Amino acid sequence: MSEMEKTYRADFSALDEIAEDIESFCSANGISPEIAYSFNLCADEVFTNIVVHGYKKREGAVGIKFVKSGPQASMTISDSAPEFDPLAKISEADLVSPVETRKIGGLGIFLLKKNMDCLSYERKNGMNILKMTKNL
Repeated sequence: MSEMEKTYRADFSALDEIAEDIESFCSANGISPEIAYSFNLCADEVFTNIVVHGYKKREGAVGIKFVKSGPQASMTISDSAPEFDPLAKISEADLVSPVETRKIGGLGIFLLKKNMDCLSYERKNGMNILKMTKNL
């Protein structure tokens, strides 16, 4: 088992560092570039939503833990923003209507579900904890 754990400022300027850290971890642990891309895409989506909707662009911290264990890799993202379970209100994303008429939001969870094999959320000790797992 191999892992990386780091805390980032809840600021958009951290996105490049997060992407580099994920790519480095994946490369060092034999995780394909395609799967690294999926993790980066999902991390970017979740992190951005935490900054904008969770902390509402105020100061805060976001923890990311990456683990490779056997035939799976998982990324756990945690924050102390107000409680929000992104998996609680999953509805099918509208991919048919013209972009101009679609309701804003809802594509982030669709993106996570398409790129990951398992998603879970829990609220523990004042923290939102979202775990994303991918079979390798």
